[in-house]
Amino acid sequence: MALAPERARAFFIQMETLTQKKIEKENYHSFNILANVNSLKFDLENYGYVLPETREQVCNEQLSFITEGIDRASRTSFKLKRVNGELAYFNEAKWRPYAEMIEAGLDAARHDASIDSRCEFLVGWAEKDRYHFEQIQKLIPGERHIWINAYPEDIEQKYGPGFLASRGMNPERKMGYVYQASCLEDGSICLESQTLDKSDEDAMYSIMDALAKNDALSLDDLVEVHDLTLSTKYGGRFYAGRSEAERYENAWKTVSSNSDLVEYLLNGLEAIAAGRNDYVELEKATKRHIYGVWALMKKRLDRNEGVNLKRSGVSNVYIQRQLSTEVWQAYREFVVSRKVLFGCGGSIGFDDSVLGESAADIHGAIFGSSSSKTEVMKCVTCPLCHKPGVDATIEYKGTEKIITCAKCNKSKTYKA
Repeated sequence: MALAPERARAFFIQMETLTQKKIEKENYHSFNILANVNSLKFDLENYGYVLPETREQVCNEQLSFITEGIDRASRTSFKLKRVNGELAYFNEAKWRPYAEMIEAGLDAARHDASIDSRCEFLVGWAEKDRYHFEQIQKLIPGERHIWINAYPEDIEQKYGPGFLASRGMNPERKMGYVYQASCLEDGSICLESQTLDKSDEDAMYSIMDALAKNDALSLDDLVEVHDLTLSTKYGGRFYAGRSEAERYENAWKTVSSNSDLVEYLLNGLEAIAAGRNDYVELEKATKRHIYGVWALMKKRLDRNEGVNLKRSGVSNVYIQRQLSTEVWQAYREFVVSRKVLFGCGGSIGFDDSVLGESAADIHGAIFGSSSSKTEVMKCVTCPLCHKPGVDATIEYKGTEKIITCAKCNKSKTYKA
């Protein structure tokens, strides 16, 4: 189900499919960066303004994708409304059956599996999603449904971590999830998901064992059961599978606390939706805006700054101008570092290399792991000795990239 950051991204994945009924199955995308802009454009063209429900939905989806990239424990929450007895989500100015989302996800998984047999496990996941959705549909006020989804270690061993990374998962953190669906007094459903790092089998299944013994345990209680199991096995203290995470750390709250930047992100997307119709220009403008916000958000997180200009009492005009400058600077810094990384030289436009990459790749590049790792990439021209046709070794350490030319052995450090 589209509950956790990676699964919540199903809203990104499928929204475009649901709004364009004639899309052929071969056009399913793993990430559609224009989905939210198209939702905003729909409201603007049909109502002259963006409905509050649409803006809230776009906000949730954007924050979900940002949250996925942060190296912190995360709990996210979404609400489904019951309309005529059916659980529904808000799209195209209407509450639409959530069952459509589930079936679209299953269709997409089957399509991917038909192209690449390694994706067959996604069909099983989508079928489980449908099962849990059916259980959620049956809930009455006061009831809840809880389940877990472990990281597919067996698939990684079979096909490698790179394959799972290409499917939107996090091999480095081996992230699993515990889900809770609670039926509220009005019949609506609150869907919550909690990330669980390491996806330790004993720890994951200790959740369900504890729940079987005491069905009154809260989501926090279940996370604690999981962590106590890890502590018993490995020693030390854990929270949500992470040994160094603070007890109540929550990436979603960390990101959303930057409300000035979140508002700037939403206002910018709405302006883009209102001002452009050409697909190519629309995509470029959307990417520049979103990537710039991502880059500035990452800079704030690295500095542990919860910047919120709204609290300082300055005017909204000043806030927007300052954020525009900061976002553009962050985008430029990222583009330059990315351009050097790929050895693009001066043969292409300033940001062509970045705009030509997938949104998922850029997301990974901006919110990449803070741990040390090394890659080897092909350079057209060495950015250090300027010799053509050589390789460069790129070592990531924290927020730095250390580039070493394989030809001249010169190194230079850049900010990630």
